[in-house]
Amino acid sequence: MSASTAPGLVVAPTPPPAPRRRRRRRVTGRAVLSIATIVVLLYLVLGPLIMLVVAAFEDTSGGVIIRPPFPWTGANFSHVFANSRTYTVLWSTVIFSAGALLFAFAVSLVFAWLIERTDLPMRTTVYVLIVAPQGIPALVSAIAWSLLLNPTNGFMNLVLRSVFGMSSTARGPINVYSLPWMILVQGMALVPLTFLLVTASLRGMNSSLEDAARTSGASFGTIVRRVTLPLRRPAIIGVLIYEFVTVVEAVDIPL
Repeated sequence: MSASTAPGLVVAPTPPPAPRRRRRRRVTGRAVLSIATIVVLLYLVLGPLIMLVVAAFEDTSGGVIIRPPFPWTGANFSHVFANSRTYTVLWSTVIFSAGALLFAFAVSLVFAWLIERTDLPMRTTVYVLIVAPQGIPALVSAIAWSLLLNPTNGFMNLVLRSVFGMSSTARGPINVYSLPWMILVQGMALVPLTFLLVTASLRGMNSSLEDAARTSGASFGTIVRRVTLPLRRPAIIGVLIYEFVTVVEAVDIPL
C-alpha cells in the first residue's frame, strides 16, 4: 500500500513555485560611453549625409531649403550625368588614382623588402627618411612642390633653363601642373603610409617559408610570386583599398 493511500496520513499540498525575480540590468560606465559614442557618430555621419541627399533632390539655385515646402527636382542628376565633362573628370580621376597607387606600391614594396628581408646598411636611417614626410601636411607639400617645379619660376626649372641656355621667359621643361607630374607627386605623398602598412605586414610574416623556398632552389622572382605575395595578399588588398579611397578623395595636390 502506498504512503499516499495509507490511513491516517495527510498529504500536504505542494506549494506553488516562487515567482522569478527579474534581474535588473546595471548601467555601467562602459555602456554609457558606448551609447554616447554611437550617438555622436550618428550625428556626425548622418547629419551631413542627410543634407547631401536632400540637396541632391532639391532645386538649390536659391540655397538649400530645410523647411517645407521643398522644391523637389531631378534636374541635378540629369545635369551631372548628361554633361560630358563628368566622364572626362571620372576618367582623369581613374588615371590619376591608378598611377599614384602604382608608384606608391612599387616604391613601398621595394623598400619594405630591402629593410625587412635584407641586411641593408643604415636600415633605421632609411626607415626614418621614408616615414618622415608623413608629418608634413598635404597642402604644405603641394605648395612646396609647386614652388620647386613651377614651369615659369620654379627653382628646378630656373636651374634647367640656365643649364640648357633657354630663354628666361620660356617655360621650363618640367610642368608640375601636368597629369604625369601630379601622379608622381601624389604617389610620393602616399609612400610613407603605404610603406608603414606593407612593412608591418612583412614583419608579421614568418620568413621561414621564404627561406625554405630559397633552400629548395627557387629564384627571387619565384619566391615573391609563389610565396610572399600569396601570403600577404589580404594585407596588400586592404592597403590598396584604403589608399585608393585616400587618393580619390585627395584634394590638396590636385588643387
